[in-house]
Amino acid sequence: MDDLARKIQEKVASELRQVYDFDLFKTWASAENIQNEDLLLINNSFVYRDKIKTTKNLHYLTLLLKDGTLDNSELHVSTGVNINSDFRIIKNNAQNLPSLIPFEEAVHNELASMGRLISLLIGQIDRSHEFYETINHALFNQLCLIPSTPSVVSLDRSNIVINKIVDDELLWGELEKLARTNGIIADDLPESLAKPLIDALAKLKKNSYIVLRLPEAHSDAVDTLLDSIIAALKENINEYRDSLKKCGDDLNLEPLEYKNILRIAYNFAGEAITLVRLLISICDLKPLIFWLTIKEQILLAEAFRSLPWKRISTKPSLDEYFKTISGARNSAFHHVFPFDRAIEVELEGVSIAAKRLRIFSEYTSKSKNSFEFEDQQLIELLTEFTRSDELYVSPEFWQRNLNVMIATVELLVAISKALNLIKNYWTK
Repeated sequence: MDDLARKIQEKVASELRQVYDFDLFKTWASAENIQNEDLLLINNSFVYRDKIKTTKNLHYLTLLLKDGTLDNSELHVSTGVNINSDFRIIKNNAQNLPSLIPFEEAVHNELASMGRLISLLIGQIDRSHEFYETINHALFNQLCLIPSTPSVVSLDRSNIVINKIVDDELLWGELEKLARTNGIIADDLPESLAKPLIDALAKLKKNSYIVLRLPEAHSDAVDTLLDSIIAALKENINEYRDSLKKCGDDLNLEPLEYKNILRIAYNFAGEAITLVRLLISICDLKPLIFWLTIKEQILLAEAFRSLPWKRISTKPSLDEYFKTISGARNSAFHHVFPFDRAIEVELEGVSIAAKRLRIFSEYTSKSKNSFEFEDQQLIELLTEFTRSDELYVSPEFWQRNLNVMIATVELLVAISKALNLIKNYWTK
């Protein structure tokens, strides 16, 4: 066994040993009559697979149990069988046993078909590139994006320098202060500058970019794509946790903190679900990544399952997770229009005169078929008003949602480590 295959097998074995200690696994195993030479198959997907475009991989981690124990077993990968539960025992005397591939052989097969594109997840981000746009105005020549500049907004003679993309209000306000300090203007910036400056900022936003470099052999990249995502999620998790502590069991006592919980949860759900679906699809296509992160995969699935789904009468899917958080957010912010139900207008005594009915237009112009009636435009405007779905979610949900957020980050960290483990295979 070569060094990389050995490290991968050691890592997978370590993941499995931790899975054996999960209550989920212990409860399942206690109900099984496991015997010598039985096969223990572990699923390749644990989170509910709604809106996943890839197909679940049919190469399953499989343990050939010696003496009917997990501690004395051989690691294989099996094919020719399907699993819908988290774990499955196939008895040694079953008629249709799956085909077994030695784990080392399976690892080599997976590495050979891995492709290098997936390594972009641990590619290094380079934010140092500079970009310039012309400002069509007599006061200033260029708007320059120079990330190495210490100040958010500064002046370099007739050039405006920013170190990151900013909004136009901030840019205008800071520029006005600097222009006064440098004696460029005596009072306010001229209104004639507004459009040229905003146009230059819009072009800078459109044309600037961050460079992502694929990892190199035997080098530890810093500030990778996954690192940046993980850091941002951790920052949000810390803020979410602080707001939870301040709210306690009564969300109404700290309305601002509760709204902060809703804001972070809504943003997290919208972006993290897309990310989780991507990770599920990656594991469908590259099961080796799944095997190396199987513990974290199960922990994330269990975090989703442990949300109080029964109380909100739905199922533990990614889509329903977002709908739940979205509904709770709508419930908290519905006060602009004070209606929690549809409005039924009593129209007794109201008559509407018909004006014109057109039918039998040509098939290609069937939209010209129409019915026109008195006050049609007013009615069409009134029927534009709708409400968002609203849902009450208990404090328990928000507490357990913290576990979902943490488990998502831990899975990302595990995938980053897995990719770093095998990156030298791509770059050798």
